[in-house]
Amino acid sequence: MHTLNAAVPTGLVPSIEFVESGEVVWESKDILMRLENDPRFSSYPSLLPVAELTRATMLLDECDLLTKSIAGILYGSNATSAELAAKMQGFEDAMTKMEKLLSESSSPFFLDSGFSMVDCMLVPILERLAVQLPLKTGIVLRDPQRWPHVEGWFVGMETQIAPYRDRVKGDVYSWSASFVTILEMFKSTEGVGGNDPILNARTQANSVLEKQLSTAPATFDASSRLEAVRKLVSNHAAIVADATSEAKTQKSLDRMTADDTSHVDLALRRTAAALLNSHTHDVSHLQGVSHAEAQALRIIASRLCVPRDMGAPAGDFLILYICFFVCVFSGLPQISVFGLHPSLCLYVWVFVCLLL
Repeated sequence: MHTLNAAVPTGLVPSIEFVESGEVVWESKDILMRLENDPRFSSYPSLLPVAELTRATMLLDECDLLTKSIAGILYGSNATSAELAAKMQGFEDAMTKMEKLLSESSSPFFLDSGFSMVDCMLVPILERLAVQLPLKTGIVLRDPQRWPHVEGWFVGMETQIAPYRDRVKGDVYSWSASFVTILEMFKSTEGVGGNDPILNARTQANSVLEKQLSTAPATFDASSRLEAVRKLVSNHAAIVADATSEAKTQKSLDRMTADDTSHVDLALRRTAAALLNSHTHDVSHLQGVSHAEAQALRIIASRLCVPRDMGAPAGDFLILYICFFVCVFSGLPQISVFGLHPSLCLYVWVFVCLLL
């Protein structure tokens, strides 16, 4: 296997390696084209339909420019007033063009035939922008009055493309919580129009958790529960190491030490057992749990990211359960979860008691 720097000249992701041949491909468009032309996938519907090849090629050529224009306002370094005005105009122009391109299609997607490679290219930035743009600029991307066809595209992605909805799509909590790290990394911490993007991101992340905590576990299907358990089991060693190692990201989140490895390990085992029995009234997994285990779960829940670790339904379910456990395990309602107000933790404690 190659190291990333040795195999990929840009040193950037995404990149993939074909194990059989050792071939390495990078850049999103090149990866998609390589997979599209791989005979092993010839039985699947084409994402580049021959009947619309000309239009699809034109749109794919537009993707890079559109992405740079709409991302510049979000991730560019702190700018002067003139630079900011130029970025805002670039964003407005890109959104106007995207709205027009979508209006020309007879489907909710960029091509008449439906979901295609063009949608694959644009969904990563548009999905992030829908969550993060209001936090920095106050502009709502999913505004059906301003950009109705863009909103129709989002709805189509979420209702018609099940693999995207259930496995690929990130969740609002992950995009909100990670935004702080992204802003600091790009030195882009200043908001537009008086907005404080870091404060807004933290507030939104906590608001999302509060909403999730009011959801009954029984509303999640069995497949989501099993996916969460499988990830806890398969990533067990990596999760323990992450919770007990020096922070490389989310440095404001205090980690545990190597001496706490056994506590993290036991907390994961209890959580997995509880998830497997979430449809029953078995509460034996809640007995004799230490404060250290509760602290371990708080770290794990804060580090969980969708869809890096799992799909959104499984991620929501796991975060919900871990938040419950943090409060129940600690037995101390005044301990805040993810910086949540203590009264919310008390609410969670009462809700768990009623649930069980």
